[in-house]
Amino acid sequence: QNPKMAAAVAFKQALDQESIDVFNAACNKPFSEQATFFLNAYWAEYQDQAEAIYELSWKSMTATDMEAKGIMYSHLYEEGTELDMDGTLRFFEILCNRSLSDRNHKEYMKQWEGDEVYSKSLPEFKTSIKRKRELKETVDANGNGCISFLEYLIYQYGCDVKDLMRRVMAAPQEEEDEALRLARLALAEVQRAIKAYEAEKQRLEEASVSNGGKGIKALKAKNELAQLGASPLFESLNVALIKAEAALRRVTREAKARGANVNAGGGGDGKEQEAACTAGSIWWMQRAIKEAKEKYGH
Repeated sequence: QNPKMAAAVAFKQALDQESIDVFNAACNKPFSEQATFFLNAYWAEYQDQAEAIYELSWKSMTATDMEAKGIMYSHLYEEGTELDMDGTLRFFEILCNRSLSDRNHKEYMKQWEGDEVYSKSLPEFKTSIKRKRELKETVDANGNGCISFLEYLIYQYGCDVKDLMRRVMAAPQEEEDEALRLARLALAEVQRAIKAYEAEKQRLEEASVSNGGKGIKALKAKNELAQLGASPLFESLNVALIKAEAALRRVTREAKARGANVNAGGGGDGKEQEAACTAGSIWWMQRAIKEAKEKYGH
C-alpha cells in the first residue's frame, strides 16, 4: 500500500464522517483561519507558541504560496489554503532558513534563537528525500496529496487529528458571537483599506519613475506619493484601524468575562478549555491589528 493510500485509510478509520467533513472544510479555509482553528482547540497547551505560529510559521507559509503563484506584492495576494508536495518542501526550506542564525537573518532571529519557549515551533532539519517521505506518510493527514497549514500544525506540535476533532466537535456548536462577528468584519475592513493604500502606493511609485522620472506625469506622481501619508485613503485606513481596535476591545472584554485568557503566553492548565474555544481567534485578530497599527497607524 502506497503512503498516500495508507494515510487516507488511517484518516478515515480515526474519524467519523461528520468529523472528516469538518476537518476537510477547515483545511479549505485560508491559512490564517486554519491557524485559529488549531489555536482555538489547543489554546491551553499552545498559547505560548501563538507568536511563533503567526510570525514564523504562518508568514513562511504565505511567503511560499506567494512565491509559487509568482506574486511579488502582498496587496495582490489572496491567502491560499494548501501547498503541493514540492511547495511544502520549499516551505520547510524557507522555515528552516528563517529559524537559522546566519549573516542574513541574525537580527531577525534573535527573538527565536536559543529561546526555549519557542523550541516547539522550530523545524527539524532533514534531507529533502526524508522530508518528502514524511510529508506523504505523516503530515498529509487526509491523503489528498497536498499539505494544509492545519496539517502542518498538527504535525509540528505532535498532535493527533482524532484528538483535535474530538475537541472541536465537543466545543459548543452555537451561532458565532455577535461581538466576534463584528470584530472579524472590522478586521476585514482594515485589510481592504491596506490593500487599497498599497495598490495606490505601488501605482504612484511606478508612475514616478516612468520616462526616467521626468515629465509632468512623473512629477505629479512624486508629489502625490509624498503626500500619500496625509491623503483621504490613508485617513480611511486609520479610521478602519480605530474601529477595529474598538471592536476587539469589546470582544476581548466579553471573552475574559467568560473566563478565557486571550493574552498568549505561559501555557494553560486546561481548566479554561471551554472559555478558550475562541481565544485563538481573538488573539490572532489582536496580533494582526497590532501589526497594522505599527505600520500604518498615527
